[in-house]
Amino acid sequence: GLRTRYQDRGHKLEAIFYSPEGSAMQLRDTVQVEMQVLEGEKVIHSQPLTLHYLALMTVGEDRWKVRVLEEVPGF
Repeated sequence: GLRTRYQDRGHKLEAIFYSPEGSAMQLRDTVQVEMQVLEGEKVIHSQPLTLHYLALMTVGEDRWKVRVLEEVPGF
């Protein structure tokens, strides 16, 4: 009966590289989440977490596409 739920509390997105021709960019995302452990529907533990991700995005047909998404411990 135990399960874990993550609730999104916000993102801070930063562009750290943008290619001169405009076809690729690298982003750093600092994510605030609340991790909750539930027993049934009752929260028995809650903990705020800060997670860090790097994303490499490239231009597709008519939109940006995520090519690589990687969690990075700290920055």
